[in-house]
Amino acid sequence: MRKRILFTLITALSWQSYLHAEPAPKQNDGAQQALKKAQGVLRKLTEEKATLEQEKADLLKEKDVLQTRLGQLENTVKQLTPLQNEVVAQKNAAEALRSTNGSLSSQLSDTRENVRQLKAQQQEIITVKEREKWISQCSEKNQKVIAAADELAKKYDSKSFWQQLSEAEPFTGIGRVEVQNTNQNYQFSLDTLKVTPFDK
Repeated sequence: MRKRILFTLITALSWQSYLHAEPAPKQNDGAQQALKKAQGVLRKLTEEKATLEQEKADLLKEKDVLQTRLGQLENTVKQLTPLQNEVVAQKNAAEALRSTNGSLSSQLSDTRENVRQLKAQQQEIITVKEREKWISQCSEKNQKVIAAADELAKKYDSKSFWQQLSEAEPFTGIGRVEVQNTNQNYQFSLDTLKVTPFDK
């Protein structure tokens, strides 16, 4: 719109200066003032046009810079789109790992409980084996005690009259010493075969 007004004024002034190029009679002061006013307006419009042209050039430069930046941003967005997909994939993977970790923690807790129970059972088995061993030792010692008692009983059961008389003989005391020795041997056998109490 301003360009049209500017064009019209320039054309009018050019036309007027063409008309005034011929020597004309002296014009009155009103016409000269109008002419000066029109020239002032024309000058002002010319300055405004130059300013507007400069602003237009600056705006075009700024537009080019902004378009360049827009292109760079679009390229950045294109580069970020796969990265966003990767971020989403990594988040999903992290969530899956958290879930797996929770499951593994639960399994580990169960496994620890199982190990604790197995150790307790193993300790019970060891205790039972030790008790069985102790019982076996007791049985062996009982058999030996029974054998020693049988041997002692046989000694006294199968004594002849002369053996009984020699043991009772008061003069030399040889029979009594032999009985005491047998008694001590039997007592010693009993002491060695004594069973120690089972200790858990």
